[in-house]
Amino acid sequence: MMVRDAKELLEIAKKLSKEIKGEKKDSLRLECRNSLGVYTTTVTVGNAFSKWVQKLSKNNPRFPVGDIYNVRIYELKPIMREITSDVKREQDGQIIVDLKKCLDLEMFRLEIYYRMNQDSLSGLVHSRSSPEPFKDEMKYHLSAQLIDPPSLVKGFSEVDVEDYPVEARIHIQEKIDMALPSLKTFKRIRKIETEMLSENDPHKALRIIQLQKTRQALKKRLAEENPIQALRDLVIFLRPSKFLTYLNVLEDFRLHECLWGKGFMEIAGSIALPEEMVVVTRTDLNLKKQAAKGVLEYHESAFSKDVKQILNTK
Repeated sequence: MMVRDAKELLEIAKKLSKEIKGEKKDSLRLECRNSLGVYTTTVTVGNAFSKWVQKLSKNNPRFPVGDIYNVRIYELKPIMREITSDVKREQDGQIIVDLKKCLDLEMFRLEIYYRMNQDSLSGLVHSRSSPEPFKDEMKYHLSAQLIDPPSLVKGFSEVDVEDYPVEARIHIQEKIDMALPSLKTFKRIRKIETEMLSENDPHKALRIIQLQKTRQALKKRLAEENPIQALRDLVIFLRPSKFLTYLNVLEDFRLHECLWGKGFMEIAGSIALPEEMVVVTRTDLNLKKQAAKGVLEYHESAFSKDVKQILNTK
């Protein structure tokens, strides 16, 4: 079972922090790209911590299967190194941490990695992607902001949100439709075929014959135009890595990746063309930098020109 949202992770981390006695400093890190929430506590080994560990007896902290991705312990003083022998993974998947071995250290850091859902940051960060048209390009104004920093300050000395994603959806269907009129013919054929399949009334045989004639005429027109090869070239052209060359990101955001959207244009055969491209940008937030802003530039005219060049040369 994963941590459902950032609020639940905060509650888990604060509860665990209260259990660990002694002088310590807590922090929280959200690794958005990996869907992980990392609770970190830096402990100075003193009498309070030693007494608490002795009370644990043989009941070392156990972390259940599914919730935890990993647990790590680092010695900070007198030397800095990871201590792998203190963390053991049982056959059933449980992770056991032997804190007794930390009593000989001056200071150590305990890191607990929790699995989180992809949408787990809702309620912690507010973000927007607002399009604004210009003459030769589109600009998407990007923003992200921590919703309630005071509540974070109460529990943690540091809170870092790494690689927080903000998406922009860029519609490209209109540019492709304008460059290749044959797409309208594809759509008309699909519409006619759908109507033919849904028509069950035997008294409307004349209507079916008319639809068949219209479909045949449209297919003849497509055969003369022969757009299939151009469409195949267009599929290759629309690969996400190529589309990135028409994009630029400014200020606090970084351009991460581009993906085809879920919607596809109606085209005959096995050729699929996306209606939109989903562009993912990322930024970092923390208690010192609680808000980020930026601009995603989409060079629309250059994209449209290259699409026309591909389709008009076939």
